[in-house]
Amino acid sequence: MTLSADSTKKDNGKGMQTLFGDILSRVNVKRFSIQNGSVEIKEKSTGNIKASLKSLNVEAREILTDSLHWKHIIPFQLGDLKITIDSVAVRLNDYTNLSLGHFRYDLKQKEIVLNDISLDYSIDWVNVSQQLGFQNDIIELKLKELTIHNLEPSSEFYTSLDIAAEKISLDSLEIKLQRNKNLTRPPDEQKPMFNGIIEGIPVALKLDSLQITNSTVSYSELGIKKDESGTVKIGEINGLITKITNFPKNQQEWKQMTANLDSKIADTAPIKVSLNMPYDRESFTLNSNVGSMNLNVLNPTLKPLAGVKIESGKMQRIQYSMNAGKYVSKNNLIFDYSNLHLNLIKKNEDKKVKKLVIKSLIANSAVRNNNIPGDKKYLTAEYESTRNIYRSPVNYIIQGLIHGFTKIIPGKGIQKLIN
Repeated sequence: MTLSADSTKKDNGKGMQTLFGDILSRVNVKRFSIQNGSVEIKEKSTGNIKASLKSLNVEAREILTDSLHWKHIIPFQLGDLKITIDSVAVRLNDYTNLSLGHFRYDLKQKEIVLNDISLDYSIDWVNVSQQLGFQNDIIELKLKELTIHNLEPSSEFYTSLDIAAEKISLDSLEIKLQRNKNLTRPPDEQKPMFNGIIEGIPVALKLDSLQITNSTVSYSELGIKKDESGTVKIGEINGLITKITNFPKNQQEWKQMTANLDSKIADTAPIKVSLNMPYDRESFTLNSNVGSMNLNVLNPTLKPLAGVKIESGKMQRIQYSMNAGKYVSKNNLIFDYSNLHLNLIKKNEDKKVKKLVIKSLIANSAVRNNNIPGDKKYLTAEYESTRNIYRSPVNYIIQGLIHGFTKIIPGKGIQKLIN
């Protein structure tokens, strides 16, 4: 099979269904199968393989060729349909690869299972960003298993991937988000809130719940004129997101999407997050709790990005709540910590060591080293934050949290300057 330019736009996307339908309607068959099939897609000009599919097995039973059924890839009434694929590999470009280890579909069980999904690069992510030429998140991912339970495919499922299902399970998802700040940003575009993100999903979706187990998200950033990236990692993510839909009727019925997630930051401090996202307005509410940890575990993030090293510090807890509107949020923050001491660092500039020592002393005098309940100067924060509409709602949450830190950590004199 070869790829060539196609200047015609198909009237519909039912090509595979039409092909099966045409073949089977010409003969009166009750059973149809493909065994150990394979497909290779090549570039016409070079002959290079762009995509391959191995060990394709299809088995359809109890076929009624006089009964059209466009919800099935074989468009007839079927007693059963099973499809398995053992390997799919797609070369998206010279350095980007997408692969799938195994695929299984069972009509009777109403289940689709995908194993060992991977999106990765043959070159370093910084080089990928330079190939792209502007600032954007470079995404890598691995997923051990994705299962769609109690799938009710629509007539467009095989062409547009419209999904109505009871549940999707994601097991051992690893996502890496990576950004090179040395590149120019693309032109700013207003980013949607959570309800707008769901509306923007390019397939029709009605999902009772999305279950996430044993998953990880990390964000790495290469700062301006830096040669080392800073990374923050959220691991051991487990939880449930419910009532996910972009059908207006279901949105009116369900009112809002909810998320309840447990995780750990830097493999240490437990995090609990509860998020409510209504469908009828651009807003959300967030409640988050972070347990105790030694703050110096954040040094792999702070040292490359901010030139700051935490020499000591113990965090007792964070409690952060956010009632977010489209432009402004009302927030509450509790941040309890003790014995916080910092050093400013600068790589390979020994001549400036004295200046950095002095700056470190100034920095430590500018921060409140302790903030513990019962202390005379104990602080919590109740405040408002303004959203940057050109950034995501996740950025909205993080910037709101950082804003709260500026109302607790600095001394009063510094707070007057920065708030």
